[in-house]
Amino acid sequence: MAKDKLSLATLGQGAAVEQFDIALGRALENILDVNTDGKAKRKVTLEVTLKPNADRNMANVSYQVKSKLANDEAIDTTFMFGKDGKGKVNAMELFSGQMPGQGLLPGVDPVTGEVLGEQEEDGTVINFNRKEGTNND
Repeated sequence: MAKDKLSLATLGQGAAVEQFDIALGRALENILDVNTDGKAKRKVTLEVTLKPNADRNMANVSYQVKSKLANDEAIDTTFMFGKDGKGKVNAMELFSGQMPGQGLLPGVDPVTGEVLGEQEEDGTVINFNRKEGTNND
């Protein structure tokens, strides 16, 4: 028999306490995560199972640390999508404060708003609806 008294601190040569401490740390991190429900309960459990032999002089022991953390909260967003002139599907996320259609102009960088490609030399507004090869303004 071992000289040290059997305890939680000695279970698995200290591994049970170490696993519990890690799970507890994860639970605390989860509480501080702004993407989770701040009021949800978190649970950390150390389960110890003892299965004695028929003579009751030995037992197989297993332990497991289980945790129940708060899930990330759902985040709603809106996608706008359609097909371009070549039939290819294009999609874009509609950001807060953005009006439908903004940032979707062909030839315009949706992040910076910079007009890409050639611009009219006389400074007039570019008609993005004009078909190439026509003079429909």
